Amino acid sequence: PKNDPYVIASPIKLGIDWSPKKIKDVIADIKSKLKIDKRRIYLTGLSMGGRGTFIVASKLPNIFAAIMPLSPHHEPYSYVGLSEEISNLPIFLHHSINDSTSNLSMAKSMFDKLSKSNENLIFDIGRSGHSGRNKIYRDEENINCLLSWKKNKI
Repeated sequence: PKNDPYVIASPIKLGIDWSPKKIKDVIADIKSKLKIDKRRIYLTGLSMGGRGTFIVASKLPNIFAAIMPLSPHHEPYSYVGLSEEISNLPIFLHHSINDSTSNLSMAKSMFDKLSKSNENLIFDIGRSGHSGRNKIYRDEENINCLLSWKKNKI
């Protein structure tokens, strides 16, 4: 949205899985250089980044105001077991029914598990294959939804 400026940081995963410590370090570096609203830090990613969104948020649940995993990848192990650690976070989860890269059934299992305790949960199911990020990230309504969540305390 034009009236709500924000900073986007895009770290690259170099190892097998995402490192919460590295993400925490990136956030600390940004905080040291820019004035940001600490109540409005979000995490999003596509595919392995969507999976990494769950992994990182489960280890750093008090940092993020909300998360937006897109087409989270199902390998090398299930991320469904992380649901308890992120059950308090607002979550916008997207997956496509015609995604031939990431497993929709695991995303559905995660949604089912989270929906038992999370009232701030959106499961957006589309038909954009594996690269639905353009549709999601370019949709001002989706981004406004993500940016609408703020942490009460920091």
